[in-house]
Amino acid sequence: LEIIFIFINLKASDFVSFLLSCWFCIAERFNVVGPDAPLVAEAGEDLVLPCSLQPNISAEGMMVEWLRTDLTDRQVHLYKDYKDTNDDQIKTYRGRTALFKEELKKGNTSLKLSALQPSDEGSYKCLIKSESWYEDFTLRVEINGKDVRITGEDLVLPCFLQPSISAEGGMVEWIRQHETDRQVHLYADYKDRNDNQMESYRGRTALFKEELKKGNASLKLSALQPSDDGAYKCLIRSFGWNDDVTLYVEVKGEKHYNLLMILHICCTNKLSVCNVAIYLTLQTFWHWYNVIKGFSCYFVPFFLKTHFYVYNSIRSSLSHFLLFKNSPHILFLGTGALAS
Repeated sequence: LEIIFIFINLKASDFVSFLLSCWFCIAERFNVVGPDAPLVAEAGEDLVLPCSLQPNISAEGMMVEWLRTDLTDRQVHLYKDYKDTNDDQIKTYRGRTALFKEELKKGNTSLKLSALQPSDEGSYKCLIKSESWYEDFTLRVEINGKDVRITGEDLVLPCFLQPSISAEGGMVEWIRQHETDRQVHLYADYKDRNDNQMESYRGRTALFKEELKKGNASLKLSALQPSDDGAYKCLIRSFGWNDDVTLYVEVKGEKHYNLLMILHICCTNKLSVCNVAIYLTLQTFWHWYNVIKGFSCYFVPFFLKTHFYVYNSIRSSLSHFLLFKNSPHILFLGTGALAS
């Protein structure tokens, strides 16, 4: 009776408007759906985070926002008023996110995330708002290989301008945070200027020069070393404006294995003629070479052989002297014998 009484007191035009508004409310109701299981991907790869409207109505005129629910700075990507609006985007996602614009009319609001980083692991919310309704869906991303940055391999540290304007006339500087000698790579006045570059990075860094005009300021770091582990800042300056983003690099060992070099020396002592083998990682080769020169042994000229041994059970570097006689199956460490 209450509803009938309200309708009686409404003008005909108001009543029609009321019915139309109710119809649009019902028509615009939708659900947001996505995968139930976590998405698993490898670091460095691209990943599509699925999200869509059900029923498959157009999302072109709606607001589509992707958020990190486990971070203080939350915005991963924002589409609003028919365009991307990423002014408040988390810096580590700059230039790495994109919606499939042609798919929005079909209700597909999936997000493409490029060049996955270990820090991308976490919970993501796909939030969609229309004028009269909103709904969201949360999914989880897991990154495999997040602890594997293999010593000796190359690595690209991603850094992009958004919008994709040219960085050729600007200054691009890569620096190590929390280091006294900070400069990793400097590009200014249309060329590299690495006079103050940290010694350990000499000859191992390069920008993609042809990509600078597209706003790509990524750095290629060759022949990774354990000392490369840490935080890197990509700083870009242009005509009184500057911005930066920080990335984190984790360098582990040779991916569950250790690469061993055996330096064979011939020396004479009370055990008669023996071979002295020093097992060491490649990174400590020259350190041990200099130490060995002080010992009362002599090098057979050019009798240096490189062997590659793979082992999984021993984590620490074998930097002791291992003595063996004719049989290589018995190694003598001090006064104890070890089966090889």
